[in-house]
Amino acid sequence: MKRESNMPFSNQEPENELMHQDVKSGEALADTADVTYLNETGIEKTVSARIINADTDSLADGWYVVNSNVTRSETITVTGDVHLILADRKSLTVKSSNFNAGIAVTDDNSLTIYGQRNGTGMLSAQGGEVGAGGSAGIGGGYYGDGGTVTINGGTVEAVGGYAAAGIGGGTNGNGGTITINGGTVEAVGSNGAGIGGGTIAISGGVVDAKSSEGAGIGGYEGDGGIIAISGGVVRAESRYGGAGIGGAGKGNGGTITISGGMVNARSYNFGAGIGGGCKGSGGDITISDGRVNAVGGESSSGGGAGIGGGKEGSGGKITIDGGTVNVKAFDSSAGIGGGYKGSGGQITIKGGEVNTTGGTNAAGIGGGEEGGGGDITIKGGEVNATGGNYSAGIGGGKEGDGGIITISGGTVHAAGGKKWGRIGGGAGIGGGGGEADSGGSGGRIVLSGGVIFARGATGAGDVGDGGNSSAEGSLEISGAAVLFLGNDSSTEPETTHTHERFTRHIAGQAVHGIPVGWGGDFGAWLPPLPD
Repeated sequence: MKRESNMPFSNQEPENELMHQDVKSGEALADTADVTYLNETGIEKTVSARIINADTDSLADGWYVVNSNVTRSETITVTGDVHLILADRKSLTVKSSNFNAGIAVTDDNSLTIYGQRNGTGMLSAQGGEVGAGGSAGIGGGYYGDGGTVTINGGTVEAVGGYAAAGIGGGTNGNGGTITINGGTVEAVGSNGAGIGGGTIAISGGVVDAKSSEGAGIGGYEGDGGIIAISGGVVRAESRYGGAGIGGAGKGNGGTITISGGMVNARSYNFGAGIGGGCKGSGGDITISDGRVNAVGGESSSGGGAGIGGGKEGSGGKITIDGGTVNVKAFDSSAGIGGGYKGSGGQITIKGGEVNTTGGTNAAGIGGGEEGGGGDITIKGGEVNATGGNYSAGIGGGKEGDGGIITISGGTVHAAGGKKWGRIGGGAGIGGGGGEADSGGSGGRIVLSGGVIFARGATGAGDVGDGGNSSAEGSLEISGAAVLFLGNDSSTEPETTHTHERFTRHIAGQAVHGIPVGWGGDFGAWLPPLPD
């Protein structure tokens, strides 16, 4: 931590230091104190700030400090550009009892919150409730939009009233602009979003955002807005209908960008882990770095994808080109792609490590139950995709076609889900299985590069059609693509590659210079060796 200060350095924490009365024109102003704080880059600075007490009901332009334990049962209203310092071991607790937010920050007004060296100063804010609506913990009032809220440090706890965000908008209000650079933040929406909607940027700190029906981070009764996460530790969850990060019920995911940090996102019912709420598509999702763990919602009537669409929502547009991404889905939803009865959308993987498992009846990457694979492109990275029962590893869910699948680079492991009774299993890459003649075709599969390991269920193609399919897709193999077939079963390809069959292979030994982890018998389509 860097330090810029005119005060002597001390290991003692400041407590009401240099408190005095400023007098101007014979009029006594509020008590002030010279206090230290950490700015958004972690540099320690000193400023003269006005002291908040239990009678403080408004904060106008300028600097303020909480340097004692203050409790207030009415709203504090922010006007202008306000900077609030939370002194270590001190707290401000505000609970609104009416239409207003606990800390009201609306329209063009802004609040920036800072901590001190230990980050133990606390702000706790709870919004009010009125009938079927409520106000944000910090942000907009009943039917009100939030303003601009920035958190650089300290500990912030914000609880919204009914149908309002913890931090953001009140009932039916936009969330405004919310930026978290540091500190510890816990935001809870009671049916509203934990944090949202509007424009949300998280670059540091520890953030825990929860909602009962809205998104953990994102929307309430709407799209997720614009969400950018570039650092910090982020936990976001929705208990019913919303995405962990993204849209609320019937809301699309909005625009979601993850470029760093540790992100854990989960929906417990109907919504995607990251993406759409119930009946919402995934929106536009880009992951370029960081570690992302996403779990879709589960329900006996169909859930949401790990990343992509909520129940009955398509995957939207999903791009992964870096980081480590671990994804799991449950009932009838793809790991990455469509929710229950949703198609895969447009999915592009350019890099990173991707591990994904589809729920029962759904693909690892691609369609949910009865959903086609959509448009899936893999250009690089390491991809491990496992389909749920009756579904492709990459491609269609149960009874879904493979869509358009293009692989030009990377290392890909794809396993189809098993058959059960009269229902056919899924292809490794291609179509999902079904009952008699209802299985999905492989779609159009184009392999021009990369190393691909594919294994389908019994009766399905390793690459191609799902079990019990009456239609046939197409397969093209060219360039430097190397395709290994676990059961030596695929649609007859258009290719100049050579087919070979291997028996009694010892797991781990190389084929064509590539270690193959399978033991026993398998097949392969191999490019010509260079002269």
